[in-house]
Amino acid sequence: MSPAEIVIVTSHNRASLRWTFFAACAASGAVAACNLDRVIEGTHTPETQLAAAIQPTSVTVPQGGTATASVAVTRLGGFQGDIALSVTDVPPNVDVTIGPAVATGTVSTSTVTVTVGAGVPAGSYAVTVRGTGGNNGAASASLTIQVTAVPAITLTLSDQTLTIIRGGGAPLGIAIARVNAPDPVTLSLIGPAGITAVISANPVSGSNASATISVAPSVAPGTYAVSLRGSSAGAPDRLAALTLVVPADSLQLLTSEAETAQASVVSRDILINRFGSGDALAFSAEGLPANVSASFQGGSGSEASATVTFAVGAAAPTGTFIVTLRGRSQRLGDAAVQLQLRILESRVAMTLSPPLVTVNPGSMATLALTLARTAFTGVVNIEASSSTSGVSISAAQSSLTGNSTVLTVAVDRSVAPGSYSATVRAIALPAGGAGTPALDPIAGTVTITVGPSSGASASVVLDWSACASPQWVAMQDGTGPWTPVVGTQGMYQFTVSTDRAGFAYSTPSEGLVVRYGTFSELSAAPIVLCTGAPPSTKSVRGSAQHAGPIEVFTWQMGGGSAVSTQAAPDFTITGVRDGTHDLIGTGTTQQGGYRYALTRDLNLLAGESVGLVSIVGPNSFAPAIASLGVGGLAGDSGVVTMSYLSGSACTPAELRKVGFGATAGNLATFIYGVPTVNQRADDYHLLEIASGGGAGHGARTASVSFHSLLPRSVALPAVVAPTVQPIAGPYKRLQAQLDATAVASAGSTVTLRYVGGTHTSTVTASVASLGSGALVLDMPDLSGVGGFPAAAAIASNASGTWSLALNGSNGQPLCSEGATRWSSTHRGTF
Repeated sequence: MSPAEIVIVTSHNRASLRWTFFAACAASGAVAACNLDRVIEGTHTPETQLAAAIQPTSVTVPQGGTATASVAVTRLGGFQGDIALSVTDVPPNVDVTIGPAVATGTVSTSTVTVTVGAGVPAGSYAVTVRGTGGNNGAASASLTIQVTAVPAITLTLSDQTLTIIRGGGAPLGIAIARVNAPDPVTLSLIGPAGITAVISANPVSGSNASATISVAPSVAPGTYAVSLRGSSAGAPDRLAALTLVVPADSLQLLTSEAETAQASVVSRDILINRFGSGDALAFSAEGLPANVSASFQGGSGSEASATVTFAVGAAAPTGTFIVTLRGRSQRLGDAAVQLQLRILESRVAMTLSPPLVTVNPGSMATLALTLARTAFTGVVNIEASSSTSGVSISAAQSSLTGNSTVLTVAVDRSVAPGSYSATVRAIALPAGGAGTPALDPIAGTVTITVGPSSGASASVVLDWSACASPQWVAMQDGTGPWTPVVGTQGMYQFTVSTDRAGFAYSTPSEGLVVRYGTFSELSAAPIVLCTGAPPSTKSVRGSAQHAGPIEVFTWQMGGGSAVSTQAAPDFTITGVRDGTHDLIGTGTTQQGGYRYALTRDLNLLAGESVGLVSIVGPNSFAPAIASLGVGGLAGDSGVVTMSYLSGSACTPAELRKVGFGATAGNLATFIYGVPTVNQRADDYHLLEIASGGGAGHGARTASVSFHSLLPRSVALPAVVAPTVQPIAGPYKRLQAQLDATAVASAGSTVTLRYVGGTHTSTVTASVASLGSGALVLDMPDLSGVGGFPAAAAIASNASGTWSLALNGSNGQPLCSEGATRWSSTHRGTF
């Protein structure tokens, strides 16, 4: 019997598909009539297609408020049935309702109403509106709900109680905190007649205001309850209570506490309130510590103020002292006011690194001078001298407002080999001007070993043994010809006999690289050129306690970081290096202000949890604060970053980053760190200053590591203006030029790197190898050197970008007291 033949006949319309099966029998090649008993019929309805859209896709709703959006669902493929609407992913205390759908043709529209409870934390939430109908028809659209805090203002007074005699006045500071209240705040005093306030810049657009509270002579002695009221459009009025005590005294003196350091001066204004007389006052100070004196100006006649100046000697004791200032009047009697005078230890320490340098005749060497300042921000003069003819030493900056400079030792060719010494003195100038006792000068000695004459030779060893060998290596002795160097098992060795030498190589990752150095720099030790593999990392988890929606905490550990909020308290820190690390948390609490948390010595497995952590728990504390002066800004803007280096890995954890605008002079600000009581002996702060080049300069940086958080002064390196231009050659070669001043401030190395397409060329030189005078650094013509890989160089007709980096350091490791680094980077196109 022959096989059966199946014939399918279909018919359809837009809404469904109808199908019929005929079973036909074929015998001996002839088609036989089909039996109707074997006819099978049926229908199939296709799946419904829908599309949904919401307008707008995002709504902003204040806490306790309502907003609406419109959802539209479009029927596709001829479906005309009903559509059901629903909503999912609705957060707690948020109500999302959908009104009756209105159909217009193939589109059904409805209104989505969002009602937000008063306690919903401010933030962004997403809900999904879903439309369904027909045969498995479904479509959805997302609506973002931006919940904003209710506008509010808060007033905080610098004093909760003031004492003012009749006819007098006193200053009062007012801090204004805002939540969604950008409009100016109008301040006013609520109190009995005769008690008034004069408020600066009222209404107040910023976050701080100052007021003078005055008491008229007609006000009777007593205690009064007054209030400062703040009013702002769209926010409820707020009151701050103030208790005002009006004594029956006839004379009153008011002043504020003072803080300064040894070998400095500090002045404070004395406010004079009088009742009924304009007598001149005779002032005196009682309780002054040793080596501290006080002088006064003003207070004669009816003057309302005077000035007291404390001159603190270098030998004055440190600590907090209660000093009584007394004013005597012939008719009004005496009045006294006490203030706290805090005296900080002041000293300057100097480090020379290295203290011993080796210099060949006719060559130069550099070393770093670093100052460690303790509560001293004045100028430090640097004097350097050598008693040996032909050996000189000089400082790039003879007057330091910052903490570091470069010393250059130069040795004439006529100097015989041997050991010589030079003296360096740091003289801290009196911070209070003439007449203020200065700190004792400090001195250091540099030992200078003069090596053999330039006729001697030494080996330079280049080490690629721990990684892939380069494609090509060459060397240059002095200004002689470039010569190929052949290596064995990743080690390349050659001999130099002049004051300056260089080597060049090419690798797929670095491109074409050229480096220059002095005889001693290149031959001192093998030069390891492998970049180590990055340490393995892992992720760890944790959960943070939060008291309110405004709290945003950052958690850092082993090089990784994560953020937690009240809405998302669980966090995962990725990129944590293997080994033992400290967990550092930072953030602003709802009640306690800015705080840190420090959990020591955690060595967790991948995916393990640090547990429940809190920024107000047993391991937490308020930050220490110290003043910072930044010099050399020259109109640039930038960022001040404070980090903490702890644990054996010395991994930085960022504590606080603050930007500053374009500043022509010096910047006075504050730095935040870990209090001494919470530190270990091997913990260090890392202070980094980075300018953004807003005044048209290159980007500049300066950093310093230190243990204790004390007042600091840091200066950015000098502004330099390089000239970079192409020079002739068979491939793209650039040349950089800087004047002699730039060379002195460059630090230790200068690097010119330029990129054209996928190719990179780099030339680096130590400043000591470039000689004196103007700096000229260029990519040499290596095309004639045997084996030179021409394909690694940038084509002569290519264009691209360049960067010139001047870098320096005092040679100390990052986790050490006084380790400093600085850089200046300039960019352009060719």
